[in-house]
Amino acid sequence: MIVGNRYELRPEQGLKKGRYSKLYKAKDKKTGLWVTVKFIDENLSGLHSETFKGKWNLIKHPNLLRCLSCLNEVIDLGDGNREYLVIVNEYLAGAPISHHYAKFENEAFFKEIVSEILAGFDFLHGLNLVHRDIKCSNIFLCNEGRGLCAKLTDMDMVGEQGQKPTHFIGTPEYSAPEVFLMKPLNEGSDFWSLGCVLYELFTKGLLPFGSRLDVGGLDMLKERILGGTYNKGTLSSRQIALTDLLLGKDVAIRITDSKKIIAQFEYLFITR
Repeated sequence: MIVGNRYELRPEQGLKKGRYSKLYKAKDKKTGLWVTVKFIDENLSGLHSETFKGKWNLIKHPNLLRCLSCLNEVIDLGDGNREYLVIVNEYLAGAPISHHYAKFENEAFFKEIVSEILAGFDFLHGLNLVHRDIKCSNIFLCNEGRGLCAKLTDMDMVGEQGQKPTHFIGTPEYSAPEVFLMKPLNEGSDFWSLGCVLYELFTKGLLPFGSRLDVGGLDMLKERILGGTYNKGTLSSRQIALTDLLLGKDVAIRITDSKKIIAQFEYLFITR
């Protein structure tokens, strides 16, 4: 099965199936390289505006998943002909950071990966874009010949800063209070999500406000997040000091300066 007259789909190598999307491995007939092809049924999802379609070719940074092509195509993926938004991305030979909790016990390594995540943030926010779905499973560690490096994935979730959302987008456990309140998109929401990521790395798998399953459903999780008080019982005082900077309930005063975050990390974990 050929997509876009170029990408040879390998249906037997389906990588992931979501509620509204399907992800496959494919071979680029022109370059001979492996790629991933994501099919999004926009009629069902209602998630993807024109933002990514108009910006994908600008999103080029070493710490962001590289999109190679974005098109619409009618194809049968086993449930009849449907029109999909088709996103072709580079293939990442790596795994999410949630598969590497033990590596983050090394504070120098931890700082390097956080620096790379923030470099991706700075580039994306410089394009006036917000990622909207930062979480451990969307941050990959990849070996690209210079050691492990971080790459943010699921770039098709991006939205423009200041845009008023029409529906909830993201993963509730990592979403900021202003996201639940449907306020205009703000880069500060990505930094809140990073705070949740750091908490998960510090605790090797826990979430600051729990999960929907843990707390009795989405409404209870939302109430906890809007309250802004997270569980600090398993964190050290140094870990709390860093996490507090990112999990500030008021987005207007939440820290969004990458240099200050790294400087604080160095002060708390490297130089002390």
